[in-house]
Amino acid sequence: MLVSSSTGASYGVAFSMTDRKGKWGAFKAGQSKHTQSSWGFKWTPSAKSRSYRKGVEYGLFETTCARGCVKCQRQWIPIGETGGTGANTKGVNRPTWTKCAPVVKGQWWRDRSDGRAYDYNAGVKFAEVIGIDLSVNRQYNRSQKLVYHLKKARRMCGSDGVWASKASKVMARLR
Repeated sequence: MLVSSSTGASYGVAFSMTDRKGKWGAFKAGQSKHTQSSWGFKWTPSAKSRSYRKGVEYGLFETTCARGCVKCQRQWIPIGETGGTGANTKGVNRPTWTKCAPVVKGQWWRDRSDGRAYDYNAGVKFAEVIGIDLSVNRQYNRSQKLVYHLKKARRMCGSDGVWASKASKVMARLR
């Protein structure tokens, strides 16, 4: 994965409201907000199944009403990308996508926005803070591209029932 100058992503927003007695409810996923910051990073190639992570800063905002705190609202809203990175290898299972095309040894990448965007409704790992994870949606482009370094012939497979060239998620499989 390569982020050369982040064009950002749409990150999920969470909200909680008070009831008639002023008691806060559980957080629920709301809409999303696009945020970006100027930075870049190139993950080291690896043969392990993994997901890539970008750091995102969230702020907690609270609105109060003029008549006390009935239907007041708290929101966790993304403020910007931190420039921090990570990779996760735990619990990453290989899907059984069947829309695959053969490729020879070399580099394969997805770097254009004319296909489907990466969309994952639990992509923002926030459950430890508010009890739920939030969504992420970002488009592939020249500054946020996925690169596979294939040491031998493989098949590139796409999710969503489409070819890897236009899919929101891709993976390499044995021939």
